[in-house]
Amino acid sequence: MRLSGGALLVTAGDVVESTACTHRTITAYRLAHDLPVVGQPEAALDPGSAVVRAGVQHEHDVVEAMRAAGLTLVDLTGVTADLGAWSLLATTTAAQLRGGGADVVLQGGVLDARDDGVTFVGRPDFLVATDAGWRVEDAKLARSLSPSALLQTMLYRDALAAAGLAVHDDVRLHLGSGEVLDVPARTSAAWARRQIADLAALLASLPARGALDPDFAAPAQWCSVCEDDSPCGVARARADHLGAVADLRRDQARRLGAAGIDTVAALAGAPGPVPGMPVPTFEALREQAALQVQARESGSIPVLVREHPRTLGPRDVRPGLWLVPEPSDGDVFFDMEGDPLWTTPGAAGTSSGGVGGAGAPGLEYLFGATHDGAEFTAFWAHDRAGERAAFEAFV
Repeated sequence: MRLSGGALLVTAGDVVESTACTHRTITAYRLAHDLPVVGQPEAALDPGSAVVRAGVQHEHDVVEAMRAAGLTLVDLTGVTADLGAWSLLATTTAAQLRGGGADVVLQGGVLDARDDGVTFVGRPDFLVATDAGWRVEDAKLARSLSPSALLQTMLYRDALAAAGLAVHDDVRLHLGSGEVLDVPARTSAAWARRQIADLAALLASLPARGALDPDFAAPAQWCSVCEDDSPCGVARARADHLGAVADLRRDQARRLGAAGIDTVAALAGAPGPVPGMPVPTFEALREQAALQVQARESGSIPVLVREHPRTLGPRDVRPGLWLVPEPSDGDVFFDMEGDPLWTTPGAAGTSSGGVGGAGAPGLEYLFGATHDGAEFTAFWAHDRAGERAAFEAFV
């Protein structure tokens, strides 16, 4: 998020972040306006991390595959730090798309000065010419479709359409698994528009709000990214807010609050039931809150031992660890560890072969087992051949 030329520039990443953590959005807005902030949420990913490097490599592999298929590419990669640069890139991209001559535009730009005060800017990985219009395509390292990836591509498609360009009905994602996934706009475009409209409404309210999200204590998707001593975590602990209860959702916190239960201590001693909440759910949350209060007051970690009959009727469901059978001679305790980003040294793209079968990504680098009180035995692998040997040795 950046303030430039009197316009608040919002990216697809900003929209995604707003769905995961309101405090991140408030902080980004205040930093863009040179206003004081209450802490800064941790970065979701280190730009130099293995995940980021693998993502760059994956995008490169998709580009090379397009070139190998004989497609002509125009690369518009460049720095877009302010409104002028974004405007120039968007104009250049639109001219390229209208003028034709290329099958693929790499890192083109979109700019949509919306009526709700948000100026949306973004850079789709690929804009691909088809008989049905230009198709927005992105390379994503994830091996399955994620809401954030779909949200980004749908926003890019909408911005192109707002500029009067002919766009394809589908968006396409090149996943890290090697799968190429086409998603029709009719399934998700309205949802994506609602997300950016919600962000615009939030941003419009921020001049009258403080530096900390009023809903700071409600659990958010990215709470696990920040440390417990983050501003939200400290405020949550100070208020003894329900958001500190493990596994408690926002909707559950709202129902409890409507029933007058608005702190961890209150939940720990609440008689229940609560309207709109199943009794077993309420009892589980109350039990968890009681354990946390006990830990806070005693300074030690309490342990709750559940008793459950081993013999159940055929229609009963045995929960959790009760699914584990009784110990018996010959039990083997086995674990395996893998690196999903591993590729064959010197090779581009995803490696193949391995335990997962032909085309399986990553490397299972450690098989470990113990049995009958024996010492732990490790079977290490550092390449595909070693992986096979380790698996065979374990078996």
